[in-house]
Amino acid sequence: MALGLSLLAGYAANAGAAETECRVLGTTTFEVGKTVCMSVRDTWLVCTGDTAATGGGSWKDTGVPCKEPQPQSPADYRPMPAEPQPAPHPNEVKRVIDLFRGVLFRCWPSANLSWSPDACDKITAEFASEAKAAGIVIVVLDPTDDAAAKARKAEAAGFKLDEAMVWSVRLQATDTGDAVLSQEINGVMEVVPGIYNWRSLMLVSDAYLRPATAGQALAEVKADFAGQIRYLTTNVR
Repeated sequence: MALGLSLLAGYAANAGAAETECRVLGTTTFEVGKTVCMSVRDTWLVCTGDTAATGGGSWKDTGVPCKEPQPQSPADYRPMPAEPQPAPHPNEVKRVIDLFRGVLFRCWPSANLSWSPDACDKITAEFASEAKAAGIVIVVLDPTDDAAAKARKAEAAGFKLDEAMVWSVRLQATDTGDAVLSQEINGVMEVVPGIYNWRSLMLVSDAYLRPATAGQALAEVKADFAGQIRYLTTNVR
């Protein structure tokens, strides 16, 4: 879970900086016009003369794959589809959850686990109860919801899909008759100044359920949700 804390700390530390050079890690900077490839993208990025919303010089994606020759001028750049954009930050970000407008939650049952639909109903109810107690806005997704359905449900709740944290719980059967419970907690974050993408907000280990029952699955997430929600809502500044 330290990953999410470091992201928030990075935002807080850089929020007032006005720079023209582009930053990557710490004090490493690149001059305006410099094109580089980084692990956050498989395309060449260029340091622009703009200032990123969170401080520092702003990077731009050239659209040229890293496997191709380095672009030498804007004439070499290629059109890029619209990138995800996070929610506008409130005046003061004290908690990780302040970076998002709400949580889209979904539990995926397994076709090979007869008890898993019942488990997902109980897991969803547990999450909704804990989130409500913590003052977190949630939207429950159906397992069959596609990207368009997710966007519609988010907008019905008053925010865009990109402005939400997307939280998924998945139940899967193993070859030995046990089950695995996995979680993904993703959101749109700034990966380098000016470049945003969906990324994991918390590193959550898979849980092996023995015995593989709805009760065991619920007990597992109860223990996880308490710590995860506490992390999201505890002041870190």
